[in-house]
Amino acid sequence: MAEIVKRTFIEFKDQIVEKTEWDARENPPEARGWTSYCFFLEGQHREDVERAIRAKINRTFVQVVQSTQPAGVWVRGARYELEAVLEAIGSGAPTATR
Repeated sequence: MAEIVKRTFIEFKDQIVEKTEWDARENPPEARGWTSYCFFLEGQHREDVERAIRAKINRTFVQVVQSTQPAGVWVRGARYELEAVLEAIGSGAPTATR
């Protein structure tokens, strides 16, 4: 089951990346960062996870961020919304449409 944790995300020129991945890419340090509640789904694609969430929850303010290191997606937002998303999609991964 996915676990809700706090992670730092970096925003820079229309990119949102988890801080560990940002540092591994050796990107410029002057980007803005903030901490968010989130959970990780390994091996998933952003579009598939967004579709699975929207199919089961009409209104939510979670954001799905693609990750390459490790491969998968971070789903971030308010803790209560993340709990609802985990319950709605199950902690398992949505079926890929690729």
